[in-house]
Amino acid sequence: MKLKAVLCILLTALLLCSCAPVTTPASTTTQPTTKPTTQPTTDPTQGSANGPLVGLPISADTAQGDQQALFDGLFELNNKISLRLHMDEHQIALLQQDYEDYSSWGSKSPIYRMADLEVTVGDDTYLIRQVGVRMKGNTSRTDFYSPEEGIHSLIHLKLDFQETFDDPDHYGTEALTWDETDRENRKDRTFATLEKMDLRWNKCDDSSYIKEYYAYEMYRDQGVPAPHTNLATLNWSGLHMGVYTINEPIDKVFLKKYLPKEQQGGDLYKLGWTHVGADFTSTASIGIEDEDAGAFFCYDLKTNKKTSTHESLKKLIAALNSGNVTKEDFAQLVDVEEFLRYSAVSYLLGNPDDLRNNYNNCYIYFRGDTGQMMVFPYDFDRCLGVTHEWNPTGDGVTSDNPFSKTLASGYGEQKSPLFLYSICAGGYYVRQFAAELTQVADSKWMDTHHFLQVAALAKSHYEKDIAPGKEFRNAKDHSKVLDPDKTSDFSSQGNISFARYVQAKKNTLAKYMGKLDEYAAGKPSISVDLYLRADFTDWNVKAGWELEPAGEGRWQIRLNLDKEARFKIFSQGGNAWYGSEVLSEQTTVKWETDGHTNIVLPKGSYLVVFDPVSQTITVTAT
Repeated sequence: MKLKAVLCILLTALLLCSCAPVTTPASTTTQPTTKPTTQPTTDPTQGSANGPLVGLPISADTAQGDQQALFDGLFELNNKISLRLHMDEHQIALLQQDYEDYSSWGSKSPIYRMADLEVTVGDDTYLIRQVGVRMKGNTSRTDFYSPEEGIHSLIHLKLDFQETFDDPDHYGTEALTWDETDRENRKDRTFATLEKMDLRWNKCDDSSYIKEYYAYEMYRDQGVPAPHTNLATLNWSGLHMGVYTINEPIDKVFLKKYLPKEQQGGDLYKLGWTHVGADFTSTASIGIEDEDAGAFFCYDLKTNKKTSTHESLKKLIAALNSGNVTKEDFAQLVDVEEFLRYSAVSYLLGNPDDLRNNYNNCYIYFRGDTGQMMVFPYDFDRCLGVTHEWNPTGDGVTSDNPFSKTLASGYGEQKSPLFLYSICAGGYYVRQFAAELTQVADSKWMDTHHFLQVAALAKSHYEKDIAPGKEFRNAKDHSKVLDPDKTSDFSSQGNISFARYVQAKKNTLAKYMGKLDEYAAGKPSISVDLYLRADFTDWNVKAGWELEPAGEGRWQIRLNLDKEARFKIFSQGGNAWYGSEVLSEQTTVKWETDGHTNIVLPKGSYLVVFDPVSQTITVTAT
């Protein structure tokens, strides 16, 4: 065992057995020495494995040596990873209160609470002081703590190694004060090259525990940048939480690590749901998430927050919805090779909650050199036959046509021009997509023997750690064993084994590959998204009232009114209405409005033009 590990073990033993303060050598890379203005509520004379390691100075972070080598070890399945989160009960209670406060008005808490973290990688243990901890996720957030029960439910967590805890709006009288140099050191601190790290519990009850890990390995092997993951045991303030998945975040560190220098510097967006998903038909929901203001967007900017005008994204959406995108146009807008590889792996993974099927769960990035869009997968705990609590196709997404316009999520037909122009029947790249599908299907990643080898490695490390230290409220029906062969019927709400999933998926792929010539014929068919809805259409979407391409990303419709009429422009994909509030200054005709912002025009002939990028309507007389 290495000297570093021996020192860490002795340190832990001293903390458990002695009340005397203990120190370790200060980090050579991060040495803030500022003391908190308010100490944690735990008595600082009582070193405890169940709370913060308060006997240590703030500068006691363990020296990490080669951080890239540590990163490689942290995400190597051959290494057993253990996490010990030392968190004062006062801080845990604040984390619960943050959840209650923000969820009461429909938002998500951005506030990090303080903990000390020990990470054991193989034989080496590292201590990181004053790590930020908050809840992570959308639908997964829940009550998790009460003074009577302690931690009673499992939650996803995000750790921040650079949190300074000094925002008075978030921390009040407990906000820390810093010397300027020390604060800069903290804002530069990383662990294993990471600024942050995500921890996710096995919410979808994957009995193998590795399907998300396997999915990202599969993406990267096919040339698609994807986050690294690994398994880890988690002990939270003395309570064994079971086995979690640790995830590398997709952020500026990720971009710098995996993209050539010339491709860096572009805009990165996380795609998700607001009232609609990110289907690339509307620019109505682009912005920077602000939890304190309750502001959330389908396209949430993560880089260049002070400088970006969202020009690349708006240009892409406008072009894809212009009605006249050629194959050459598409290739200038999208990194086609990367997109086809992403789409092929995604199809074979069978996640109904991905970009193609549910318009979310990915990041998009605009290359700094060409401006072309790339897609990075994210949140793949539901794939390869994982159907726990949601099985929209009834068979674990094993019978879906790879060239179909029908969504495997069960939510209708494909709206996204990103897929309609490329890989759906009649798309420009159907044959190339088919070639990528064949390559991935024939690879080791779709071989049951290979999967079971990987699963056996995980089982050898973590089988005895699966059962948590108590029965958590939200995991009572979850398996307490690591069993990669466990399976259910296709029609049930249980998960399907890898072997059954892969065999069914390959059979489906072979079936539809036999009709490739049929699917590759024709041209892209893009559904109309913009309609005029008016009193003379009974305010419904009706055939004959679709807007037509007007060039330069704009859309138009001609009106010949024999009497006064009221109308608005409606985006079906964005579920958004546009009326008098967005009339441009170029509109010089006589018009009025009513209490519902409808545009009211008198009898006459008009040309109505809508610009989805600027979200403006111009009306001229004809």
